[in-house]
Amino acid sequence: MSLTPQSEVRCKRNESLSTIIPPHSVQQLLDLLTLDGHKNLPALSSKLMLVASLLNKAPADVAIQDIEDIKPTLRRSLDARKLTENSVRTYMYEITLLLKLAKSFGWSSSLQVPSAWESVWPQCKERNCVGLATSLMKLRSEPQFVTEEDLNSWIFQYVIGGRSLTTARDRAEKFRAILARERAVTDGTPSASKAAELTIPNSFRSEVERLMRWKTGSYSSGRAHRGAISEETAKKIGHTFCALNRFAQAELNLPAPQSIAEVVNNSLIDRYLDWKINEQGLLGQTLLTRMQGIKGALRHPDYRHLLGSWFDDLLEGISIESEDQLAEKRAAKQVPYETTATIYTKIHAERFSSTRHGAKALATTIRNELAMKWLIILPWRCSNLVGCRIGGDRPNLFKGPLSSSSLISVNDWARGALDADPKAEFWQCRFSPSETKAKHGVHFLLPRPLIPLLEEYLRHRSALLRGQAPETLFVNSLGRKMGVESFEDLVGELTIRHIRKLVNPHTFRHIVAYGWLKEHPGDYLTVSKLLFHRKLETTIRIYASRFNESDGACGMERWFESRQNA
Repeated sequence: MSLTPQSEVRCKRNESLSTIIPPHSVQQLLDLLTLDGHKNLPALSSKLMLVASLLNKAPADVAIQDIEDIKPTLRRSLDARKLTENSVRTYMYEITLLLKLAKSFGWSSSLQVPSAWESVWPQCKERNCVGLATSLMKLRSEPQFVTEEDLNSWIFQYVIGGRSLTTARDRAEKFRAILARERAVTDGTPSASKAAELTIPNSFRSEVERLMRWKTGSYSSGRAHRGAISEETAKKIGHTFCALNRFAQAELNLPAPQSIAEVVNNSLIDRYLDWKINEQGLLGQTLLTRMQGIKGALRHPDYRHLLGSWFDDLLEGISIESEDQLAEKRAAKQVPYETTATIYTKIHAERFSSTRHGAKALATTIRNELAMKWLIILPWRCSNLVGCRIGGDRPNLFKGPLSSSSLISVNDWARGALDADPKAEFWQCRFSPSETKAKHGVHFLLPRPLIPLLEEYLRHRSALLRGQAPETLFVNSLGRKMGVESFEDLVGELTIRHIRKLVNPHTFRHIVAYGWLKEHPGDYLTVSKLLFHRKLETTIRIYASRFNESDGACGMERWFESRQNA
């Protein structure tokens, strides 16, 4: 069979490439790419000039290893040059491509693993956290010197580079487990390494699952209606039961508990609380909330006998933060409302780039834009955001006419539409009492600033779906219902990437509340209704501590001067 001219050229090129020596410098790599007829050569050549300028080297002196070494901090250097997000992403993509092409020509990293890291290096390779370990080796001479700040800094840089927060956290957690094993071997304390190998007996898991079904059911015998909890809360309580089981095995060296009764006793829970607070440093309020969840689950008729005054006595001994301390913690996590309000506009600017990558990429960008705009207008709890249904028999978000008996408030634009057409349809939000944490129903018109973006997202949402469409508004990259953890990671990614700070969805509730109260001093009622609080006292208790006598003095000053100037 004869070859076409194009095939002959390809064969000659492959023959010549098969005899090459792996490149050492970037210029050698570019020469090989020229021989190979690489179509993106001009753009890749420009990256050599960029790296050379960052390293203060002549372009001919830049080694491929230099690119690999500079890559972890490259984004920071590009940000300092005030480049747009799209430009930064393009640079990062092409630098990654250069390294990939270099490896295809036989180049391999000349990374030397320090002797102090040799014991953990094979585990890092096995558990797919080599990139993390490589970065940390450049910071710390020994693995034992790695700090949480080091890990968090790596997570930030990984996410800022356009990659997944979920993946970053998973790799950091794997590295922590490797360090725990290493320290256990070094210190001669087997419990830390043993904890990583623990399993929860099936009989124990079955009991926990049965309890959680009892707590989450619409009706459960022996449980008050208001005692029902959400699936997400049940999941957290289940984790706490399993944590007690692991504690019994790893710290107390007991055989794996087969039943809940084996972990619910004065001695074990007392030692667990002491360990969590005094050794693990867990805050009192967090631990108290977890143990109250355990107590609520144990009100099941088959487990009530396990509870006694001893349980309440233990909970009474947990020192919790004052409202002022909690307010300080919330303030430390705060980001100005004005800053968070820029995120969705920055995501909007990525649409042109997304369009070039296809319908799914564009739909993902629009989804992200909607999610971030939603949080600064309607800062719902995560369970309501991910559970918001747009389909089915009882949608939470729907478009339809207002009932004549409806008591919901409407703004002037909606009132004008109703006057023109009493049957006019509006986007509405409705949650039943069982769907809100405060156990009271809510019904209101969707704020107008969200409507155009919502309708645009719904037009593009099909590009995200695979198979049967879920009823929920937000879907993940697989086209399925987005879970709470996935949504939290999505918001975390977007906030890290666009404002360089990790903000979880729940913190947006505080950001919006404080932002509103700053411009509307004393208007706790609006905040209370916006956050679905059942009682106004709850809103005041959480947010009033942020405002003190100085705010009262400022308010009086404004009021008095306005009267004087009237």
